[in-house]
Amino acid sequence: MKFAILFLGLAFASPCLAQSELQTSQTQNRDIVPGTKTEVAKIVSFYELGNQFFQGTKDTPKNIKQALTYYELAAQDGHVDAAFMAASIAEEWAQNGQLNERERAHFWFERAAIAGYAPAQAKMGLMALEETEEDKKSQSIFWLERAAKQDHTLSQYQLALIYDQGLVSNPNPAMARPLYEMAAKGGYAPAQHVLGLRYDEGEGVEQDPHNALIWFERASNQGYLPASFDLGQLYETGRGVLKDIPKALAIYERAAQQGHGASQARLGLLYFEGISVPQDDYKAYYWLDRAARLGEAEAMFDLASLLESSETRPKDLKAASYWYQKSAENGFAPAMTQMGRIYKDGTGVIQNDQEAYAWYLAAAENGDAEGQAAMATILMNGSNIDTNRTEAYKWMLLASAQSADYASGLKEMESLLTAEEIFEAKKRALAFVAG
Repeated sequence: MKFAILFLGLAFASPCLAQSELQTSQTQNRDIVPGTKTEVAKIVSFYELGNQFFQGTKDTPKNIKQALTYYELAAQDGHVDAAFMAASIAEEWAQNGQLNERERAHFWFERAAIAGYAPAQAKMGLMALEETEEDKKSQSIFWLERAAKQDHTLSQYQLALIYDQGLVSNPNPAMARPLYEMAAKGGYAPAQHVLGLRYDEGEGVEQDPHNALIWFERASNQGYLPASFDLGQLYETGRGVLKDIPKALAIYERAAQQGHGASQARLGLLYFEGISVPQDDYKAYYWLDRAARLGEAEAMFDLASLLESSETRPKDLKAASYWYQKSAENGFAPAMTQMGRIYKDGTGVIQNDQEAYAWYLAAAENGDAEGQAAMATILMNGSNIDTNRTEAYKWMLLASAQSADYASGLKEMESLLTAEEIFEAKKRALAFVAG
């Protein structure tokens, strides 16, 4: 399961939860306070005045401070929507540096939550989830469960994440699945995406690419870009649907134009390698550069490769080394191997064997087969590094386990080592795999 993608579900409800709920709050206009018609009218009037100042009208200039005053007047007499609006304004001020507003935000969110307002209960649950003390953190389930029972889809989804990933206690995927399904059927795009991933990967359900396609399409149709990317993957590979490269490209490009980094990276790689499209380094550069600047580590790597090897646009070895390093710093092991190579050869950087060794070692330890083979060669030959035949064989053994390309190198090394060295190297390789 692509857990990193799941957290995007919270971003889908943002920029913050409050913003997505403000419109709901303002359109419901529920009279929840007891009392005479005159009292109710007064309270509702305060709330409506708050809305006018919050939104701004032809006759009422926008004034958030004045809006807060009227929302609090209505909230003090029990108007739930007004309490939520007051909390949302105070929260935004706190996020903008007015830290003393946090207590005000919490007070009004809690008051609305106690009154049964699902968006406020969701907010209380999410705030509790950010706590470091376990007893406070556990309150997240208390509030999210209450909102989920009111068919609040974001709460159902977040509660599913809590159970799925063990964010509060031990993981419980069995409790998560029905919550994902409820949120998905209720139209919550991130939950629809999760179900698509589950069916695509066969996680907790029988693998069914066609069902994955259905859920990805539903989420994509709501503008949820991670689902659009995965939908494009299905059309590109023909999983669960007839292979349709033009449609896949159109889906990728639509998501890429909206700033989705993975889609930009995929488009860039397709054009760079000429996969199902005419090879085009200029189009490749256009998309890879954008994806790299959004932090996509693989796009950084591919951009560096293009800058180093392109035959149709100007090469730039210095820029290539920059993007290899950025990719490596973001944890992409193949880029670490390339950093080892460029320091070894002095390509776009000052030649430095120690730096080369450090990068090759990092790549090997992060599981890159090419980096492991490079470490094996360095340790076997002892080029400015002390030889270590046992470690060399360990790394070549690990590299050959990933790719048959290194089988001949392994056989050659084996002929040079003693049985004791080989035995020790295999022990070390097993220990490495075991972690």
